[in-house]
Amino acid sequence: MRGQDRSGIRARPVRYNNRMPHPKHALIVFLLSLLPSAALAQNATTPGTVTTPYPTLINLSVEWAISGDDNNNGAVGVRFRQTGAAGWRDALPLRRVPAGSTEGFSWDNKHSGSILDLEPDTEYEIELALSDPDGGSDTRTVTARTRPVPQAAANATVKPATPATFSSVASGAQPGDIILLADGDYSGFTFQHDGTAAQPIVIRAENPKGAVFNGEVRLDSRSYVYLEDLTVNEMIKFNNSVGIVVRGCTVNTPDSGIVSMSNGVENGYFCDNTVLGPTGWSDASVGASGDNLGEGIQVTGPGNVICYNYVKGYRDCISTMEDGNTGLQVCIDIYNNDVYVGADDGIELAGGRSSIGFGGDLEKRLSVEPTGHGCCRVAGGDKEHQIGLFGLGAGAADGFGLDAVGVVGELEQAGGINQPDRSAFQEGLLANPVSRRAGRVVDDADRSTDQGVGQRALADVGRAD
Repeated sequence: MRGQDRSGIRARPVRYNNRMPHPKHALIVFLLSLLPSAALAQNATTPGTVTTPYPTLINLSVEWAISGDDNNNGAVGVRFRQTGAAGWRDALPLRRVPAGSTEGFSWDNKHSGSILDLEPDTEYEIELALSDPDGGSDTRTVTARTRPVPQAAANATVKPATPATFSSVASGAQPGDIILLADGDYSGFTFQHDGTAAQPIVIRAENPKGAVFNGEVRLDSRSYVYLEDLTVNEMIKFNNSVGIVVRGCTVNTPDSGIVSMSNGVENGYFCDNTVLGPTGWSDASVGASGDNLGEGIQVTGPGNVICYNYVKGYRDCISTMEDGNTGLQVCIDIYNNDVYVGADDGIELAGGRSSIGFGGDLEKRLSVEPTGHGCCRVAGGDKEHQIGLFGLGAGAADGFGLDAVGVVGELEQAGGINQPDRSAFQEGLLANPVSRRAGRVVDDADRSTDQGVGQRALADVGRAD
């Protein structure tokens, strides 16, 4: 019978109170005690692989993949030195980047950052010290090498060309060739041959600006093709390419200037160009909805360097791609450019993901709108110019989705910060004494006549004739 034992005596039901745990509760507690603590919260760090993706000429990106550290209190200190040197130098610590996603991009759990202002074509030892009070501390040492300044092959074959012979000379181009162009007017062209990293194909004017191309120059899907000292009266475009160099060129356009779309360009170098566009400075032209046109230098893809250029008269003078048009926008350096009349933005880094930096660029408005986990380091500026950060947001929640934001100089005094969460931005500021390298000298006379070529810094040119 229910409620009775075999002796026929009714059993009294057991009543549980606060002092007596219910057996079901006790069982749950017992089972949970058998689980490892990591199953509840993985606060300890499990170190993964260290990588140094897409070195540029003067900066190295460092990423240390991890698992765990759910409470985000791990830290990585960084020291570096040239390989074989005696003393170490401190770098900025890596930024803790939890796994996440925004604007259609996602990234893994990691520490990430950059080592700045290095020497080209130099190997460095990098010591990384991971510390986590919950466990998992480790020290790793890796080596990485900065890229050399692009130059023609030491044993290059020089092939002279004129407007009449250029098409036939170009059709027979081989890795290691220099196509040396006589003065004259040339038609736009689509180039169909590839060089290699050690044996690029160089298309160079014998006299700077003397070879004038009237039409688009297309290097789509090309590898290691260099354009040097040309005048191009239209767009230079190189979608889905590797190792493209545009150096010392003058580009006059009715729309955009130097452009790479789709998957973009990997490890490109765009230096000492004068890029002049159609947009003037007026009340009607200013802003995202203004009557403005064109992108001066716009590239997407990893490992690109944009430096020592004079860019005037565009919607955005220098920019990366945004929204669904982006390639892998990581490890991009933009420095020591003169940008003038950027009616929407002087420099716009929308869609940046990781290890993107600019510094020493002169303009009235610099816009940074990262939409991913971008390590965006802003260096310097000139107190006499308005340098500011505009539009920080666009899916950049949780510390703006940045690995870090480093600002050198008098940013707030010079131009201010325009974004919704000032405290979160200030929390990310990191002082970093990045030196401004000697570069082009462009005076007021140069600007007024649009002749802003100036003197190239020999250390950053390295061109073999």
